[in-house]
Amino acid sequence: MKKNIILYGATEDAKNLYWAMKPCCHILGLSDRNIEKGKRVAEELNTVYVEPEKIKNTPCHYICVTSKPAYGNIHHDLVYKYNIKRTQIFCYDDFYHEIELSLGELNPKKVIYVIRWPYCHSGIGAILMAACGNLLDLPVHYEVYFDFINYRNVYTEETIPGSINSFEMWFQQPSGLRSEEVYQSKNVILSPVLDWSYSGLDIDKIIKNTGDMSTLKNYVQIFRKYLHPNDEFNALLQKERTKIFCNKQKVCGVVFRGTDYLLAKAYMHDIQPDLDTLIDKVKELQKEWHFQKIYLSTEDAAGQERFIKEFGDMVLFSERQLIDNYPVLPADSAIANVCFERENDGYLKGMEYLRQLYMLSECDYMISGWNSSFRIALLLSGGFEKYYAFNLGKYGVDDDSYATPWGHYVLLEEEKKKEKQRKAAQ
Repeated sequence: MKKNIILYGATEDAKNLYWAMKPCCHILGLSDRNIEKGKRVAEELNTVYVEPEKIKNTPCHYICVTSKPAYGNIHHDLVYKYNIKRTQIFCYDDFYHEIELSLGELNPKKVIYVIRWPYCHSGIGAILMAACGNLLDLPVHYEVYFDFINYRNVYTEETIPGSINSFEMWFQQPSGLRSEEVYQSKNVILSPVLDWSYSGLDIDKIIKNTGDMSTLKNYVQIFRKYLHPNDEFNALLQKERTKIFCNKQKVCGVVFRGTDYLLAKAYMHDIQPDLDTLIDKVKELQKEWHFQKIYLSTEDAAGQERFIKEFGDMVLFSERQLIDNYPVLPADSAIANVCFERENDGYLKGMEYLRQLYMLSECDYMISGWNSSFRIALLLSGGFEKYYAFNLGKYGVDDDSYATPWGHYVLLEEEKKKEKQRKAAQ
């Protein structure tokens, strides 16, 4: 039976929680001691505002606190000021643990495992790599459903949650189930997504230990079992293969991540080689590996222009909307937030990026920094003849950069000094 829930806290997380929890709970409304803010957010979500002192009189089973920093104070008020039972109160983090639910009478003989990932600024490659980590060692009889319809992402940011499943823009659902059927089924398990440091499939381990073929094989099987392009996307891929691999020449895939990586230098993200360093490495390895063509994957217009200038007709690439003037505002610094003036921009951004990943996976060789493009291409390929990945560390940890998680790159002498002192003290 679906439980009655009241969300407490008119936060941004409340908006995402509302859509994520709605299919598996009856959300009675939203509460906040700030009446004006609470009513405004409740109206945005098309739900009712519940005054804190009236929660006790509602038929709610649980109260979900949407602010982790304020959880202690809110919990105290709910218990001692509004006489709510402690057992009725939980923090939203608990919703992102693995949860077993019975939501209806459909599919009584099936166990449906829902892959979910909360809203973040990650691209589809990083999302898939992280989410698919929950599929390792999954019982073979589980039916898998990717829920990117109630859990928003940047590809459906401008749409109403519950209207478009961005996973189905490019892939087939492994189980063939529909959202409304999943959330009326008898045996449903929601995948865990609590630990934000969790990286899903630990592909870096494979990169570091090239002899670990058993782990690589397991990861590759996960991708091949659960990620199948839908008919439309598959046709696009076949057309692109015909164009890129039209002869039997050896092709080296090269990934250049400019824009957000090189400028925003997001904290704890992989340090990328600059353009000159990458080009020098391609020239060096071309003499050793003897490839005839370069398949370039990049979102950076200046980077693509430079590669064409350096390597001429050797360069192959898939058509993609490139970024010429990279935004500098913190809110725009993640590349996934960059939008183009065109119809179906969300679908096209994802399609163009995924198409590059699939083409990279079919190259003979690979040269790249450590990034999602390289990791995903490695899994899709099952392994290249040879590859070179720049292992340069993490921004803000192994260099002197200072940045908020997705703030524009700022280099402050005071912060550099503090970071050096911290490292020296370790």
